[in-house]
Amino acid sequence: MTEPGSFLHSVELIERVVIDDAYLDLLLRSQRRRHPGAPWLGRVQRQASGTVEHWIRLEAVLDQRLRKPLAGLAAPLRVILAAATWRLIFEDNTPEHAIVNDAVNACRARGAGWATGLCNGVLRNLARGRARLPDEWNAHNDPCLRNSLPRSWQSFLGGFASDEAVLDGLRINPGVHAIRATDIDSPVPGADEVTGTGSRCWQVRDPDRFWSSSHYAEGHSWIQDHGIFRWLAAVQTTAGDRILDAFCAPGGKLLELASREGVDVVGLDRNLDRLELVRSEAARRRVICPELRHGDVLGNDTFGDGETFDLVIADAPCSASGTLPRHPDVALRITTERVQELAANQLELLDRLAEVVRPGGVLWYATCSVFPDENESVIDRFLVNHTDFKRVPVSHPLDDSEVDVIRVWPHLHGAAGFTAQKLVKSE
Repeated sequence: MTEPGSFLHSVELIERVVIDDAYLDLLLRSQRRRHPGAPWLGRVQRQASGTVEHWIRLEAVLDQRLRKPLAGLAAPLRVILAAATWRLIFEDNTPEHAIVNDAVNACRARGAGWATGLCNGVLRNLARGRARLPDEWNAHNDPCLRNSLPRSWQSFLGGFASDEAVLDGLRINPGVHAIRATDIDSPVPGADEVTGTGSRCWQVRDPDRFWSSSHYAEGHSWIQDHGIFRWLAAVQTTAGDRILDAFCAPGGKLLELASREGVDVVGLDRNLDRLELVRSEAARRRVICPELRHGDVLGNDTFGDGETFDLVIADAPCSASGTLPRHPDVALRITTERVQELAANQLELLDRLAEVVRPGGVLWYATCSVFPDENESVIDRFLVNHTDFKRVPVSHPLDDSEVDVIRVWPHLHGAAGFTAQKLVKSE
């Protein structure tokens, strides 16, 4: 059994992500549940998240010192070398010999005892030049390498990739935002008010204080990104509207819409466990949970015969490329084939949802991706097949410009990457 909190523990988590394609946030959440309050949790999270975030850049550092590329080495050795290199660069207070010894011991424990000599030699070489590593680390002029992004992201971003600020901005962490309930006047603990939001959106600066506060426990505030909150506030509704949130879990948008006067809201999600999160969140906020349906948008019995809605929100499954600072493994997970699969699925979902928008109704298509292939291109193809819909200009919720496509960029708006388009169905 691996000792919790050890370097080997971190290596095993990283290996699950890099080799087995597991989700880092789910692994770390599991660690927090299994070891609540453990003093080493922060260290393991930093080592695992940091190594995954900088994986491509760490490969470049190591490739200069290996006879063959890091990618060609056995899985455990690849991860151990990368994680130990991250520590040499970022753990200033940890002695070189301790980092090297941890890595050699991890080789033995992970069945790579044959590689202890290679591991020891490469890391000792790095350790001797440790003082120069930060300069080497910061010397990259290539924006993809500088931000540890695959080359394919330049293609995925299309014309936006010509602006290096866009590539650099994808790694900007906008932090955590809390939304305060409309009937609460007290400040959000551990947070600062975000101007221009009517005292509703707050930037969390002290997460421990926020999460442990009675203010949060009693449902007076909840987590939602600043950009999504501002967009949702601009989504217009009228008393009497029937609204469908087609991918509703974990419930942030759904419960915000349901709080509006006189509307009838339905939340749909294919994942039963995630629907339970919606119910739990409604209970924490002490609000009535709207109607929830367990089903697939593409299912034959998801909607009633002739059932339509005045407003459909389709925050569709996507690559999550706009959430990179919070989900660093996204950069390792996205391939050209995957983006193509997602775009095809998004179009298929919209084709079905178009049927349940009433004449004169509105379909909002949104993703937490910044790739045009998952956004403008999907809607361009949709409009060819659905001439009864049109994309209409809207006011950008964060800068008041009139746009056909709402794009939220971390470097421009201080919020996670997000894209939304408004479609109106003819009468």
